[in-house]
Parts: sequence; structure tokens; C-alpha cells
Amino acid sequence: MQHRYRTRQRLSLGGGITFPPSAVDGPFPFQTLDWTCSDYIEKKKDPVSHLTPPSDLVLKKTDIFPPFLNYRLSAITDGTLYYEMKDVPCYPPGGLIPDNPPLGWEYHEGTTAELTAKLLADTNPFRYTISVPVMILELVEAASLLKLAANNFFSLVGSSHLNLVFGWEATIRDIRVLASITTSIENRIKEFNQIVERGGSRRRVRLASGGDSSPESTVSIYSSGLGSWDAKVNTSYRTKVWGSVRWVPNRAKPINFADLTRFNEACKVVLDLRTPDASTIWESIPFSWLVDYFVNIGDVLSAIEDTDKVLPTDVCIMRERWVTTHAVGIAKPEVDPPYRRANSISPGKVVHHMKLRNVIVPDSIGDLLSFGFMTKSQATNLAALLLSLTRFRK
Repeated sequence: MQHRYRTRQRLSLGGGITFPPSAVDGPFPFQTLDWTCSDYIEKKKDPVSHLTPPSDLVLKKTDIFPPFLNYRLSAITDGTLYYEMKDVPCYPPGGLIPDNPPLGWEYHEGTTAELTAKLLADTNPFRYTISVPVMILELVEAASLLKLAANNFFSLVGSSHLNLVFGWEATIRDIRVLASITTSIENRIKEFNQIVERGGSRRRVRLASGGDSSPESTVSIYSSGLGSWDAKVNTSYRTKVWGSVRWVPNRAKPINFADLTRFNEACKVVLDLRTPDASTIWESIPFSWLVDYFVNIGDVLSAIEDTDKVLPTDVCIMRERWVTTHAVGIAKPEVDPPYRRANSISPGKVVHHMKLRNVIVPDSIGDLLSFGFMTKSQATNLAALLLSLTRFRK
């Protein structure tokens, strides 16, 4: 990549000063645009992803609307004109370099390190919370116990005895808990397989936003041998921050989850029934598939936890900032013996619009990159399910 810096300004002419009887000064130059861009060109596509790499960017555009001064100075007694100013451009309020908010930009945006950590935490497709080997053993046990419970239904006589001994309604709730967990696992595996098949997944998330303003102040907007004029100015600050990252897998082969899908589809059908009976559940839900699935896939998922990672690349933090300064001119008194002053000042404004992109190389992110399937709340539900199913062992 090669660094490139560009700049552009736009100038205009306007206004004039008349000195009797016929001397004229003007028109005067004033700036209406200041634009700069710092970026990179001649990028080469990555040979693996075939994507053009991101790069740092600093883009600043300043639109300038200066106040214009109209002023006529004459004698009170006979109206003699000393000089007259028409649409004379004044200094731009706030200048061409934007100020920082009173508390600084980091107060509203956060530091780059904080923003990077939030970006990776919010976009990582596999938040690691529970050990995969432990999870597999628990799911095998839960599926086995539900299979045992359903099998024992046939040894019972009468629905009242079934509810009394085994708690039929509780069993249905247990099946719903297990179905929700396995469905979530299926969705995560699908997502991971999509990342494997596509070679990566780009994600974008909003990270921060905020605004502030500075107290009103009085500044000079025009000064010459003819006099000086002031204006009341106030400045507002606004920012929004977002980030993007491309997650890539260290794995080339998707995970097979056909048996898990069949189990989840069967659960969906049965659980949609209002009052499923024991025989319907036993014949419809393939508990044996579920047990075999987790036994067979345990080694695969354990290997993912130990070696395979989802890695962040092309990490970018983007900031967009606005600094807007308004100016309202302060006119001089109209009667100032022995002079009469007729004067007005149009409002002025300067708008700074900045776009900044920082490419980050993250470090010290540890477990954030590990592959995981289950959230803490799901693990809690599974633990409660296993605890409730121990009654079937009696």
C-alpha cells in the first residue's frame, strides 16, 4: 500500500468598503470549503480471501459560512458619510481546526482498546462460556435419562398413576428444555459451517454515540483600522462510533449435524401438540439418535475447543464526528455622538465533519477466540434438567 494525502479548498470573493467620495476597497477573498483526505492506494488483494485489505483513513470536510458585516458610519449633525461597508466577510467562527469537546472525545467514544474489546465481544460468533467435553457428557446423560423415562411410561397403568409417580407435566417441560438447548446448538453449528464454507464472515456493530456543547463565549470576528466587531458563539459536538471485523475459521471441513437436526424436527412436531401422550413421544422423538449423535460428535467438538479457533481479521474502528459552531454578531450602538452607525451582521456557521478509520491488530484476547456452543443461561437450564431427571434412576 502507498500512502496518499489530498487537499482541496474553495475560495470566493465578496463585499467592499467605500470611502467618500469614490475610493473603494474590495472585493475580499474568503474561504467556503476546506477538505483533506489521508488514505492508502495501490492495495493488493489477499490471496486467500481475495478481498482488498482495509486501511487507515482520515477525512475532514469543513463547510464555512462566514458572517457578513454591513456598516455605515456618518455624522449625526449633517449626515456626512465617512465610510460604508457592504457584505464584508468576517472571520469564520471557530476557525478551520475543530476543537475537542470540553471532556474530550474519549469521554463520549471510549478508548480504542475499549472499543476493540467491545467489538470483538459483541461480534464473536462463538462466545466461549462452557467446556465442550463437559457439555457433551451432560447432554448424553440428559438424553439417556429422557429415553429411560419415556421407556418406563409403558410399564405404568393409568394417567393418574403416571402423573403421580413420574410427573408427566414436568417431563414435558424437561423435553422442552432439552429441545431449546439442542436447537440453539444446531443453529451455532450451522453458523460455523457457513463461516467455514464462505471462508469467513464480516460483522458490523454500533459501539458508541454521544454529544456535548461548550458554553457560549464572545470572540472577535472582524478587526481593522476601521474598528472591531464581536460575536456570541456556541459550539456543539456529536459523534458516533461503529466497528467491523471479519471472523475466519481455522478449519476447512464443516461439522455434520444431520442426526441433531432430525431430533430437533421431531421435538418441534411433538411439542406443537397440545397434549402429547407417552407413546407419541416415544415413537416420534428419536432419543437413541440424540444419544448416539453426542457420543459420536464429542471428539469433533473437543478438537474444536482445543485447536480450532475463529480468528478476527480486518478489525476496523470507525468514528464519525461533527463540530458545529454558530455565531451571532454583536452590532455597535446606532447613536454614538458625534457619529451615527447603521450596522448589521448576518449569522455565521462553521461545520466540521470528520471520518476516521483505524485498522487494529488485536492482542491479549484469550478465550474470546475459543469455539463454544452454550451460553451460561443454557448451562444453568441443563444443570437443572439433569437434577430433575435423577428421579428416573429411582
